[in-house]
Order: sequence, then structure tokens, then C-alpha cells
Amino acid sequence: MTHDLPKFQQLQQQMTQMIRDPEAHPYQGEKVGGLPVASERLAAYQSLFFNNLHGFVGSVFPVLSEVLGEETVARLTRDFLKQHQAHTPLFHELGQEFLQFLSHYEGLADLPPWTLSFAHYEWVELALMVAPESSIPEAEQANWALAKDLTLEQKLRLSDLAWVVSYEWPVDQIALENADQIQPEWTGFLVYRDDAEQVQFIKLTPLLAQLLHLLSEQPASFETLWQSWMQAYWDAPQDEMPPTHLKSDAFNALQSLSEEGVLLTRVVD
Repeated sequence: MTHDLPKFQQLQQQMTQMIRDPEAHPYQGEKVGGLPVASERLAAYQSLFFNNLHGFVGSVFPVLSEVLGEETVARLTRDFLKQHQAHTPLFHELGQEFLQFLSHYEGLADLPPWTLSFAHYEWVELALMVAPESSIPEAEQANWALAKDLTLEQKLRLSDLAWVVSYEWPVDQIALENADQIQPEWTGFLVYRDDAEQVQFIKLTPLLAQLLHLLSEQPASFETLWQSWMQAYWDAPQDEMPPTHLKSDAFNALQSLSEEGVLLTRVVD
């Protein structure tokens, strides 16, 4: 029980409740957690927390905020404060926390149906901007180099700074002037951080998105990747092979991506 806690922890809990949800936990002039707290100071804390978070939501999700409008974004910010228990103290990771909040938000059905997809699309740029350079163990890093001239048999992996994302909505087309006209449409991207530390988006065909998704799960040569793709995605009778041009088109597309520096090749096996 709260009263069994030390006074400073009582103060923390009650202060947190009043900052998160001032309406449900109003300041009534009594001591907080057994310690005196001036109403003016509490009001400053409440305003500071809300305004910082509200500003953060607007900066990470600028178009979403514009489309939804100030009143809706303010309500979402307040509900995020009241309902979500964040698991990170890092400010730049609050975008991911906000996405987790949205994915379980009871009021999501009252928002445009593409809200969660579009929020992820806007968030991914910041997430990739602050992502670590590599998850390859340091002892292994020397065994991988940028792939330039691809061959069918060389072992490839997708850079940690290149992510495959896909949505059920044309998220790259959503804007204030057309938000109420958007219809479902599969849309995929390769999002990567280039040598100039800028985040770039490349629109993908379903085939290329599928191949890159498989490659992100496990390094493979193009030949192995192609066989894995046919087993996972080729929806045709067993004796029917994909058109010949499909394989060459896919290889050429990967070659183009390798020139962007998003594919790594194994130097030593």
C-alpha cells in the first residue's frame, strides 16, 4: 500500500499521478506524500511534462499531427501520459513507445484507418537516424565489405542501416489535402542511412521487398535467396517456374541497390 512506503516514494507516486492525469488526481491543497508541495510548482511540472511530450509528438510525427489536428493530437498526448508505461528513459526512443501505445489504444478505431501505418512511416526516419552502425560482432566486421559488382554465388547480407518496411496503405501519398480519400494499397520501402548520414527511402516492388526481407533474416547468395523466395512466395503449380525475366530483373534490382551501399558481401568464409 502507498502509505507503507517511505515518504519520498509516496511523494513520487502521487506526483506522478498528478502529472500524468491532473483531472483524476487534482491538487487539493494537502501535503503530497506527507511533504509540502506548492501548487504553483506542481502546475509547472504538469505543464512542462505535457508540453515537452506534445512537442515531441509533433516533431516526430509532423504530417500525422497536421492531418489529425491540434485537438486530437493533444488528446492523444494526454492519453499517452495517462495510459502508457514507457520502458525507456531515452527521449529519442519515445517515438517507438508512442507507436506501442497507438497499437493498443482503445480510441484507435476513431482515428483514420491508416493512422498506425502512417505513424510508423514517419517514425522510421528518426529510428534509423539514431540506429547503431552495425550489429556484427567486432571480430566479424572485417569479413564483410560493401558489395559492388554482384555475382550469383557470393554471400550477401543486408546492411544494419537498411530496413525493409511495408504497409497496407500508400503512406507516402498521405497529406492534409487528401487524407480522407486514401484507399488501401500495399506499399513497400527500403529505408537506409547513406554515407552522408541522411535517411533515404526507395520504393520497392513486392518481389524485391520479399527478397530483401529474406536476406534480412539470413545472409545468402542470390541463387540461394532466389530458391528461398520460390519456396516461400511463388504461388504456382510445382512444375511451373517463374518467368525467366523475373529472376534477371530481381538480380539487376539488387545490383542497383548494392550501388547505394546497402548490401554487404562476405570476404572470408
